Amino acid sequence: MKKILSLVLVIALVLGSFSFAFADSHVPADVVGEDYQQAVEVLMALGVVNGYPDGTYKPERVVTRAEMAKLLVEALGYGQLAGGTAPYSDTAGHWAQGSIGLATGIGLVQGYPDGTFKPDDYVTFDEAVTMILRALGYTDESLRGAWPTNYKIKAIDLGLYDGTSAQTGDADRGNIAIMLFNALDMAQVEIKEGVATEVVIDSVVQKLIDKIGDKVRDEIEYAMIYDEDSDVYLETAIDLTPYLYHDITYYLNRDDEVAYVSKVHTKEFVGTVTATASALMVSVEDANELERTFDTTGASLFFNGDEAPSTMDVTDLNTNGTATVRVIYTGTAGPNAVVKGVVAEQFRTVQIDSVYNVRSPFQLNGTNIKLPVALDSDDDEVLDTANLTIMGDVATLSAIEEDDVVHVYESAKDSEKAGYPSVVKLVVARNVVTADYVLKSGSNYTFGNVVYQLSPTTGTIVFVNPDGESYDLFLDKDGKIFAAELASETAAATGYGVFVAEADGTASSTDSTVIGGGSNYVKTTPRVQLFTAGGDLVTYNVTTGTLKTATTTWTAGDTVDIGADLDLVYSGTIDTTGNISVSTTAIKGTLVKYELNSSGELTSLAIMDNAYIAAEFDKDDMLLDGYYVTAATVIFNTSSTDEDDWTVVDSSRLTDTITGDYAASTTNYRVLAMTVDNISTAETYAVIKTIGAFYDGDELVQRVTAYVDGVSVTYLTDNSALFTNTNVKVGGHDESLVILEFDGDRITDFTTEGAITTDVEITVDTIETLGFRHTDGQLYRIASDAVVYVRDGSTSYTTTVGEMSSVIRNDNVTLFNTVTESSGPVVYEIILLDITTTP
Repeated sequence: MKKILSLVLVIALVLGSFSFAFADSHVPADVVGEDYQQAVEVLMALGVVNGYPDGTYKPERVVTRAEMAKLLVEALGYGQLAGGTAPYSDTAGHWAQGSIGLATGIGLVQGYPDGTFKPDDYVTFDEAVTMILRALGYTDESLRGAWPTNYKIKAIDLGLYDGTSAQTGDADRGNIAIMLFNALDMAQVEIKEGVATEVVIDSVVQKLIDKIGDKVRDEIEYAMIYDEDSDVYLETAIDLTPYLYHDITYYLNRDDEVAYVSKVHTKEFVGTVTATASALMVSVEDANELERTFDTTGASLFFNGDEAPSTMDVTDLNTNGTATVRVIYTGTAGPNAVVKGVVAEQFRTVQIDSVYNVRSPFQLNGTNIKLPVALDSDDDEVLDTANLTIMGDVATLSAIEEDDVVHVYESAKDSEKAGYPSVVKLVVARNVVTADYVLKSGSNYTFGNVVYQLSPTTGTIVFVNPDGESYDLFLDKDGKIFAAELASETAAATGYGVFVAEADGTASSTDSTVIGGGSNYVKTTPRVQLFTAGGDLVTYNVTTGTLKTATTTWTAGDTVDIGADLDLVYSGTIDTTGNISVSTTAIKGTLVKYELNSSGELTSLAIMDNAYIAAEFDKDDMLLDGYYVTAATVIFNTSSTDEDDWTVVDSSRLTDTITGDYAASTTNYRVLAMTVDNISTAETYAVIKTIGAFYDGDELVQRVTAYVDGVSVTYLTDNSALFTNTNVKVGGHDESLVILEFDGDRITDFTTEGAITTDVEITVDTIETLGFRHTDGQLYRIASDAVVYVRDGSTSYTTTVGEMSSVIRNDNVTLFNTVTESSGPVVYEIILLDITTTP
């Protein structure tokens, strides 16, 4: 087969919102989203036009005359003939002289009257258009008028300029790609008596692609695109997914890959499902509100990225606006059409209340959203990222936050794990609008002069608006209201803390100079002291709104409410001296959840009395009584009897021996807050990464970033000179492993851990799973959970986390922290790899 043209023309199908993408085209970042993206994708898909080593295409770079000549010669499949010379005085020895000579010989290019070609001059748009039209068969004699106007007029008539951003001056790589892209589907001509006539072969007009590829006509089945093990699977240079169930004519390139689709013989009707019937009849309304009903009996169904199981058909699609379909058919749109297949997308909408946790890698929002699962080379279950797409306002699972609205498209087929879909697409909407609610008219809600509708998948939302309250509206991907709540500025503040103490208030029924109203007055308010998640001891006034509005006169012994919903402070009792005595069932160190009003007064206080024992916490899986401890968990270290020494700590401080109380979410299985009354004093081994000065609001201290158990963490010291250049080497050299000592969450001191053995040179090309041997035959055993750090032997002292597989021949290894197994061998738990001598 002849060498194919270096581009593929993708036909303009009526695909609605269904996107078209190339397979393995590696589109350079500097063309994404630009007018020439599709043309460049096509050119690069066939490998004739390439990007640059830095991963760019440089679309604004101007093309030279030599580059243009070579491009056209290669495009026509004549590259193998370009080995001669060119008839110009300035092309001898030029890298493109063979292409220039051949292009001249077949009439694609011409030189200048002085006998030169000027190969390194920039090609102008006029010259580029002339060369491309000559490749299609046009000549000077076939076009009326003077050059270049005659060629420009023909280019306009043919649509050669369509999509270009300029038509004068020097031609750049982006616009050249568009013009070549446009040319592929144009008819070739031959000149008869000075007139250009379309070339016709077997009653078919021949286009440029007909000379350079093998034509095939086929109905595209599921297996042709998705089943690589099937006999009918097609190797492709483009993405064929938009042509699923279509009858198409396509061309194969020299590698027998589908490279160009020239014609689609079937039709499509694209729209939203409005009705379904048990007889497999589906009604679809398009963007112009035109509705058609199709009989899909016997037609294939492709649902949310995968072939639908045999138990599913179009009657399973929603009719509430969440299902969009492409009906592929022949004949006339309607019940009598012959439907070849239906490609459907259908979503459900979820508002996130539980962020992604890598310890539960196959699900999001608790167990509400299942993700695709694959088996790796060791038959272990892993997240199938190839069949997971995340779009919208975020691009990764970890970026999805609480309150985000997520549209979930999930296939009906299982992945490698039963009950988990084979394909999932998540479209994330993070659009929150705060506005006053005005009125409702029919299905329209007006907020801040903007009219909204409810999302089709939301429940009934009731807006109570006696005083013009502001609401936070959580909008879906289409800008419709999925959820709403009173605006955050009017909502109560909520948090977790630890109870410390309470203090009574005093009351008066006569002293009008104190706070109050009616016939009752509050002289001083009751108070509650808490240790908060910010690491501070804070005293809050208890709201006394009920007291201030009481209608009866107090008398000694009366019990009156002093809070809206207080577990710890139930009520106030007026004694004979007018004091409000505060009742409490909490003791110091109790975990509580509290709420504040907009004035910062305590309105709600609830005891979190889920006590746990050491046996219920698993450090390895970070599970507490079946709930996950995450980076968002607030952990209070209450091990000291003095509340001034309490701290908020990182989960790295937890061990299997801790006890305390916790609060958890039963919907997403996450620990929200916990107390620890016996925080770990185990040695914390660290490799120091950076040390810098830091002002903590009171004094100058040091901020230290270090690797601890293979995780990068940041601590503050309790003084400004704990670490110096003489007592620790940043980056893991010399005195590289340190043991940190803490008071609360601050580093107060450290000791240097000496290496058991240093500079053990690896002399084998591979290492054993749990160890390696030295040249003297000594076996060095490594614990399965050993922490491996790889350090650069240069003066930069950089250190990164590695694995045992990081070790290769000639590495130097330093070993730390040994333990002895019962059978005798020494096992090393921490190793440092010095790659100075690595080849």
